[in-house]
Amino acid sequence: MKPYSIRSSASALVLGAALVSVLPLAAQEDGAFHVSTGFGYRTDADIDHDGGDFNETRFGVTANRPFNYDERWRLDPIVAYRFSSYDFSGPELWDEVHQFRATLMLRHVINEKWAVFGGPTVALAMESSADAGEALTFGGTLGVTYHVHERLTIGGGLGVITELEDNPTFRPVVLLNWRIHDQWTLESGYFEAAGSGGPGVEIRYQINEHWNVGAGAQYQENRFRLSEDGPVRDGVGEDSFVPVYGKVTWRINKQAALELLGGVSLGGELRVENRKGHTVSKDDYDPAALLGLRALLSF
Repeated sequence: MKPYSIRSSASALVLGAALVSVLPLAAQEDGAFHVSTGFGYRTDADIDHDGGDFNETRFGVTANRPFNYDERWRLDPIVAYRFSSYDFSGPELWDEVHQFRATLMLRHVINEKWAVFGGPTVALAMESSADAGEALTFGGTLGVTYHVHERLTIGGGLGVITELEDNPTFRPVVLLNWRIHDQWTLESGYFEAAGSGGPGVEIRYQINEHWNVGAGAQYQENRFRLSEDGPVRDGVGEDSFVPVYGKVTWRINKQAALELLGGVSLGGELRVENRKGHTVSKDDYDPAALLGLRALLSF
């Protein structure tokens, strides 16, 4: 078992809600139902030591409906589902992975400058045929935002999350929303990329009311329970990497947008642990191309 730790990364399915829902209230529509659906593909990546390669096909959907009770209080129930299908040419570490997360995020505006946010979350991450009862994790987030001026909001906080076969992990939350110019925006927080997502940084340029382009980098870490009949029975699998990407977004109207993304995954690592948390295998893998398409809808 690893000791208690602090990481700069954040689980895509656990802390994502904290980073999505704490922007200024004016940035999101009151009472609208938001759905984001994405597809992604990661091309063949060579595995360094075990040989062979693998690719990954993804699908993800996130939904939330904010409730603004008044100018100061907001409740955000958020649910998300991710599906990943891995195809290994050599020894198969795992196959199909399902991840589900439900979060309640509460935000309170103290005054025109300060706001606080926080809430609990529960997640399920497992390979097909794994024991769902052994795939649950729980956590929560607490943080604060500061509205510097009309173009800049900053914030930070801390999340704590239980880990599969590991001690709870403490994860910093860093938020930035800086409108540098009328057309340029720099943000740090949680972003979707090629059917999944994670914490990172993006810069965007607004061409006109319908089109914008952007570029970003983030960290993705997916940790999940392995199946009962796989090579490491009831163990834990982990896939971590850094996507660097560019994207084009078409805002069709106020209710719908489409986003096309292309990039590369860097710093990839595959890890397998047994059910006691001991490492069975750990391999780096080469960079691979990423392609993604996402639809955003509001009702």
